[in-house]
Amino acid sequence: MTPAHTRRRLATAFGIGFAALLLLGGGALYVVLVDGYRQAYDHELLETSSLARALYRIDRPEYPNAAGAIAHIMSELVTVDRSLAAFDSTGRRIALARRALLAPDLSHVSLLSTGTQPTTVVIAGQTARLMRFALADGIEMVVGVSEVEFVARVHTLRMALGIGGPILLLLGALLGMRLADPVLDMHRAFLVDAAHELRTPLAIIMSEADAARHTEEPDRMRASLEAVAHEASRMGTIVGDLLVLARQDSQARPVREPLFLDDLAQRTISRVRALPESVGRPIVLGQWDEAPALGDPVLLERAILALLHNALVHAHSGPITVETGVASDRAWVRVRDTGPGILAADRARIFERGVRLIPGKPGSGLGLPIVRAIAEAHGGTVVVEDHAPGASFTMQIARA
Repeated sequence: MTPAHTRRRLATAFGIGFAALLLLGGGALYVVLVDGYRQAYDHELLETSSLARALYRIDRPEYPNAAGAIAHIMSELVTVDRSLAAFDSTGRRIALARRALLAPDLSHVSLLSTGTQPTTVVIAGQTARLMRFALADGIEMVVGVSEVEFVARVHTLRMALGIGGPILLLLGALLGMRLADPVLDMHRAFLVDAAHELRTPLAIIMSEADAARHTEEPDRMRASLEAVAHEASRMGTIVGDLLVLARQDSQARPVREPLFLDDLAQRTISRVRALPESVGRPIVLGQWDEAPALGDPVLLERAILALLHNALVHAHSGPITVETGVASDRAWVRVRDTGPGILAADRARIFERGVRLIPGKPGSGLGLPIVRAIAEAHGGTVVVEDHAPGASFTMQIARA
């Protein structure tokens, strides 16, 4: 068999195998992830209602009237994607929080049209998740969270499930036929690693789903569902990474809207602190300046998440420091760790797809290439430097 035939057969085999894995897990992955995304929004609404009740109970005696206490609550709870409105016992709106950049507009929302359970509504052409809850003194509040990120995630997931397999199959075949042997070997290793990363969570999902189907014990069923959600999230991360890289390869232009990198970094830190890998690992803030920028908030948050996850995995212990700021016409976010650092000879290689300096480490070698692709799509850069001890990764994009 000629080398050309060998390359073609290897590329085709790996491409078909990878696409088959995606199709096999696609249905279960979609249902579990969409449900998980929705639960995250509902949890935020329920958490906000609990905090509002607690704040009102504590702060009400300090203010001469309820309006003052409500104003204080709103200033404490409003975020970039969340808004609040307060109503009296007759349903008349008595307070409306100042609307943030991504928060839904509650100025036309009535109390009676909002349920006591989280509900999706359309406001000014955009979907939002709303919930109504009661405070003391006959006051009720409505809290709303924008579903812009949810819609983007579902759209990304559908694209991944719909075109991810064929894209990977085509890329594998073309690379196998046209690239030199060293490049083919690297790509083949990447496909093997990625397929392995998907195969393991898929096997766990199937096993746990079967266990949940055959048990009547609530605790065992809940544990199985939590395991399924965790493994599905891992698969979703891999699929999402591959989709981001494919999108950047097609030179698709990212969304450009005003945002603050410090807000995105703060939100990402909150997500990372919930990961099992972060247990016992302090994530602290260093220089923390406002960093107004122009870009796609979903992609940029994904890049910051990749930098934090890279520090968690490759720096065995010690704190991780996150910083934000501006320099000239650039806004930047920096992640510093206290790990072994990165040799000068390897600093360019770590941004190549599928490269892992230490074999056997978790991941598929896609995180840092994702960061570079997202930074370059925004006309920016990502660089790594020494940080005695450890490494420092800085991503810069255009300043707003």
